[in-house]
Amino acid sequence: MFLILNEIYRYYPVFVNVGLLYAHFLPIGNTKWLGSFGVDLFFVLSGYLMANVLFIQKQILRKFFIRRFSRVFPVFALYI
Repeated sequence: MFLILNEIYRYYPVFVNVGLLYAHFLPIGNTKWLGSFGVDLFFVLSGYLMANVLFIQKQILRKFFIRRFSRVFPVFALYI
């Protein structure tokens, strides 16, 4: 089950970009639902992957947050 969701998560940006291009350049009908669907899908997949790291792989909470901070902070600092 994890391998299937991991493969889906890997191709998530592709699905989002195709949906975004469809909504912007082929506005046939009501395509506003694509935006909220993408956000919902992102949160579901992110929650699943974080729960997998914390509960299935039994990673220590402190180590998990240090790793998360080291990935997010450089981009945040560059943005500011």
